[in-house]
Amino acid sequence: MKKTAFIAFAALFMFTAVFAQENETKKWTNNAGPGLSVPFSKYDADGGKIDQTGIAVSLMYLGMHQNGFTVKATVNTGISLTNSIAFAGDDGIRVGSFAAIELGAGYSFIRNEKFTLSVLGMLGLEAARYESEAKSYKHEELGAVDRRMSATIAAFTVGADITASLYIKPHFGFFGSLSARYMPLSAFVSSLSYVKDDFTRTENYTKAGHGIFSLTPAAGVIWRW
Repeated sequence: MKKTAFIAFAALFMFTAVFAQENETKKWTNNAGPGLSVPFSKYDADGGKIDQTGIAVSLMYLGMHQNGFTVKATVNTGISLTNSIAFAGDDGIRVGSFAAIELGAGYSFIRNEKFTLSVLGMLGLEAARYESEAKSYKHEELGAVDRRMSATIAAFTVGADITASLYIKPHFGFFGSLSARYMPLSAFVSSLSYVKDDFTRTENYTKAGHGIFSLTPAAGVIWRW
């Protein structure tokens, strides 16, 4: 999941860099940098509400035309925490992996040497995966096996983003953003894996649903060129 997210961001960054170079006469400004994000998500899945909170490394690209037209690409990858998913009665806070990628466009209402403020519409995908430890289990067909459980939540997201950048030097500064998303389509996939010697049986159960909302504040450093 992390490898896919970083490859996607690299491809997007290369595309926007080439685009900016071809439009140099139009005074296209590039901004990019790393940061930290804290995604909050709520889903309606698996017959109930699922709340999760993430802590992720964020990579952001912001391209700004002299007329104010602005594009943005972000990648978040890290961990996700929830107490809404239980594996065979094993309650408590569960730690999983998290990744999200988003693309969007909008307008920068303030853009000068010291400060920029942009409002954008965004589309994206996010996913979180949780796994249990392998435990001994007596299967009715296979007999004594090691059983592992997992749950994956994925969603298509659409919403708005506000990004502000403050530059303390001509090419360096700090950024902060707040993203609000609605998730019109989501999927909850639960899996059971049974391992006996060299044999593995996996059973997958998929339920379609929808997310309720996703809210992601982020902050970091930014370079401008």
